[in-house]
Amino acid sequence: MKTNFKTNEVRYYLKNNSKGKATIFALFNFGYKEDGHFKPLQITTGEQIDAKFWDKKNHCIIKDPSIDWRNINQNLKRIGVDIIDSYEKLIVEKQEITPESIKKGMGVCSPTKLPEKITVIGFIESYLKTCNKDWKTIRHYNTTLNHLKKYSKLRRKKINFTDIDKVFYLDFIKYLEGCNHRINTIGGHIKNLKVFLRASFQLKLHNNNYFMDKEFRIIQEDIDCIYLDQNELRRIYQIDLSKHPTLAQTRDAFIIASLTGLRFSDIENLKPEDIGNDRIIRITSIKTKKDVCLPIGSILQAILDKYSPKLPKVISNQKFNDNLKIIAKLAKLNTWEKIVRSNGGKRVTKLILKYWLVSSHTARRSFATNLALSGTPIASIMAITGHKTEKSFWKYVRTRPPQNATSLLNHPYLNF
Repeated sequence: MKTNFKTNEVRYYLKNNSKGKATIFALFNFGYKEDGHFKPLQITTGEQIDAKFWDKKNHCIIKDPSIDWRNINQNLKRIGVDIIDSYEKLIVEKQEITPESIKKGMGVCSPTKLPEKITVIGFIESYLKTCNKDWKTIRHYNTTLNHLKKYSKLRRKKINFTDIDKVFYLDFIKYLEGCNHRINTIGGHIKNLKVFLRASFQLKLHNNNYFMDKEFRIIQEDIDCIYLDQNELRRIYQIDLSKHPTLAQTRDAFIIASLTGLRFSDIENLKPEDIGNDRIIRITSIKTKKDVCLPIGSILQAILDKYSPKLPKVISNQKFNDNLKIIAKLAKLNTWEKIVRSNGGKRVTKLILKYWLVSSHTARRSFATNLALSGTPIASIMAITGHKTEKSFWKYVRTRPPQNATSLLNHPYLNF
C-alpha cells in the first residue's frame, strides 16, 4: 500500500471491502524500518462503514444523519491519541519502539498467547495481565469483570462473543440496575465492556461488531453536583483550624485545587519544583498526560508561602473527603440542596445539607464554574480543565436558573 502519510502522524484508511462495508484501519508511520523497508504500525479501529460515507481527503466519516458519524469520528481520534501516547511513552522511557511495542502500550495483547476458544470473561482475564494500564484503570476493569462473573453465574451460562447482542446488552443493564447502581456507574461498566470487545475484535478473536452499534451506547446522566461560590470558598479559607493541623492541611489543599482546577490526583503529585518563580505552576496532568500552566493568585501564593518549601500534606481521597465534610460544616455550609439522581434504574429526588456534598472534585468544578460566571473566556478555562468541546465543558459547569437570571439583570437587551 503506497501512501504519502507524514511521519509521526496517524491517518486512517479503508480496507477489506465486504458486503458493501469496509473496515477502518489506523496507520502510523514513525520511521521504523525492518529488513531495510519502512514498516508503519497498522491496526484495525474496529469500525466498519460503507465506503460512500468515507471522506478520502480528510480521512474521516462524512457528516450524514443516517449514520453515527460523530461517535465513529470521536473513536478514531481516541485511537489516534492512544497510539501517540503509547509512542511518546516509549520515547520517554527509552524503550525499543516497534509496531508491536506500541500496540502493547495501547493494551492490545498478542493473540498467540490466548487459547483458540475463549469466552468474554476468559479474554478479559488475559487482557488485564498484559494491557499495561495504570492501577486505577485496572481496578475499574476488575470491577466490571467481577460483575460479568456474577452476571454469568446468576444467568447460569457462559458469555461467548456471539452472545453479545441487544438482548444481552439490555439484560446486563437490568442486572446492574438490580445492584442499585447509578446511571453513570452502569455507563462506566458498559464503557469498559466496549474496551474489552474492541480489543478482542482487533485481535480477530471474533467477528461480532454489535458493540459498535449505536444501540450499544454508554448511558449517562448529568449529575446535579454542587460547586462553591467565592463567598463559600472564602468562608472555608478563613476558618481557624490552628488546633486541627490535619484539617488545616486538607482545607489548604482543597483551596489550592479550587484556585487551579487541578484534579485530586494532580494535587497529590504536586511538587515544590512545579512552582516557578514567575508565579506559574507547570505540571503534567496525571489523567491526560498533557502539560498545563496555571497562574498563582494572591490567595494561592499566601498558602504556598505558608508551607514553603513544602506543600500541604494530602491524605487518601476517602479521608480527604471525610475531612472536607467536617470543614464545610464548620464553615456553616448548611443550606439544603435538591439533588436528583438515579438509583437502581429509578430517579430519586433528595434534600441534602450542602456540607455533606462537598468532595475533592467540588474544588475543580468550583474553579470552572466561578470563572465561567465571571465572564472569563471559555477557551481559557478549557485550556486548564482539559475539556475538548464546549458541549462537554458546559455539562461540567454548575449554573442554576436563579444565577443565570441574575447574571442577565443588567444585560443591555433587557434595559433599553
